[in-house]
Amino acid sequence: MKNGLFSQKYKPVDYKQLHALTEEKKKASANIQLKVSKQASKTNKEQMLLKQHHQIWWQEHKRQMEFLKTNVFTISDKLQNNVVNISHKLSKERDTYQTNTVDPIWQLREDLKYRLSEMQCYPSQKSCMEYELIPIKVDFVKEQQKTILELLNQEKLALEQELEDCKVLIYSLEEKTGLFHEVPTQLLALECPYPDLKSSVLNEFHTFSDEYWSKLQEIDQQLKVISR
Repeated sequence: MKNGLFSQKYKPVDYKQLHALTEEKKKASANIQLKVSKQASKTNKEQMLLKQHHQIWWQEHKRQMEFLKTNVFTISDKLQNNVVNISHKLSKERDTYQTNTVDPIWQLREDLKYRLSEMQCYPSQKSCMEYELIPIKVDFVKEQQKTILELLNQEKLALEQELEDCKVLIYSLEEKTGLFHEVPTQLLALECPYPDLKSSVLNEFHTFSDEYWSKLQEIDQQLKVISR
């Protein structure tokens, strides 16, 4: 029989080999499934870690921005208070200077005018004696003014020296603008898995820098008014 069951075209089935191949395929499939599961688990862990990093970054960003905002307003308030205190101090010093120097001169002037007028209207021996005392009073006031002017000149020289020593700390407008708007290298070097979050941090930094710069400019203008 050419086409019968015992034809030479068909070989007997090797069930052991077939079973071995099946087991091998199952094992390979199981290995693939295990790798897929491990990769999925690894991906999930990485996503969870990134999510945690994002939360930590955002919390730290919020904390730092609140800290920066508090410091900006604290410094601004201190500067504002300093400006007010300086203004009050200068006003008080002007009043003291007027009381100690200007007022005595005007008082002496009015007193002399009155005495001269009285002497002219009612000449007497007493008035003549008082007339002789007038130069003495004038010299006394002159000596007072000379002493005061010497003290003022000493204070002036001391202030000029102090300003000269502080010149190294004085920046030009362009230098101050650059310093206030320059992003710190520490902030630029921070590693963040979320570019949009880091961009948000940088934007917040620029916003607070602009606000502080505006406040500082306002205080500078107030100081210029006081110094006039």
